[in-house]
Amino acid sequence: MNYRIIFATLLFLCICYPATAQISIGGGQIIDIDYLTPKQYEIGAIEVEGGTGLDNRMVLLVSGLHVGDRVRVPGDKFAAAIDNLWKQGLFDDVQILVTRIQGDKIFLKIVLQTRPKLSRFRFVGVKKGDADKLREQMNIGVGDVVTDNMLTMSKNRIRSYYIDDGYGNVQVETEVTPDTTGGKEDRVEVAFIVNTGKRLKIENLIFEGNEAISTNTLLRKMKNTHDVHYFWKLYFWTSSFWKSSKYIDVKFQEDLADIISYYNEKGYRDARIVLDTVYPVQGTDKQDRVNVKVRIHEGNRYTF
Repeated sequence: MNYRIIFATLLFLCICYPATAQISIGGGQIIDIDYLTPKQYEIGAIEVEGGTGLDNRMVLLVSGLHVGDRVRVPGDKFAAAIDNLWKQGLFDDVQILVTRIQGDKIFLKIVLQTRPKLSRFRFVGVKKGDADKLREQMNIGVGDVVTDNMLTMSKNRIRSYYIDDGYGNVQVETEVTPDTTGGKEDRVEVAFIVNTGKRLKIENLIFEGNEAISTNTLLRKMKNTHDVHYFWKLYFWTSSFWKSSKYIDVKFQEDLADIISYYNEKGYRDARIVLDTVYPVQGTDKQDRVNVKVRIHEGNRYTF
């Protein structure tokens, strides 16, 4: 967290040693600070510098500092003011400076370094169709404040989009550059650089616990999920022969639900999936292959 309190830093953070010190402020004025016996001051004035596009009154309201307030020096009210401003997520740096002390009045300046705003964003390494769909899901737009949280959330949305489409090793990086075309210094362009890798394929789809219903029957009930050995397991033509063996979790979960429905139709009303796990294939250089294991609890068969 990059914020500082200048007056100097020792003044407002209440470091208890040494017990007294001399602090130089403003144009060279020297005051004595006794950390063991804080002194009361009245805030005479507060300036705000650097809050581009922000209402100074709102800055003061958020900070909790007001002209006429009595504050202790050293004290924790200044640290709290900086913390309040920092929590807004709008600033890269927040400082509170003392411009002068006159009698029992203290004059302050809040110096802010605002975070840049988004002028545009683009995708690198994705197809146009995917880019159009991603734009609809990103939930960001021109003028938004570019924060670490916003970039992280955006990268997670991109990853989720491709994971749902069967990619398991998606890498997303961001590149933030100043926008030199708009004439505004506080605007940046964000590039999301995407490396999807290869779609995951299922090397082996393994069933455990199915005694009443054969593995081949269960495989035929899975409309969207097959492994690369599907045809050779069944030994005969099925309508699903040409379906892909790529692993897409959403489709896989739909197929598991269909299997339980099939068990229920056969009278196994207590049937459930007790385990479904996906893990990399060991001892191979095929980084895009995974094994899928499904463990079933069939339960008793109910009859009329």
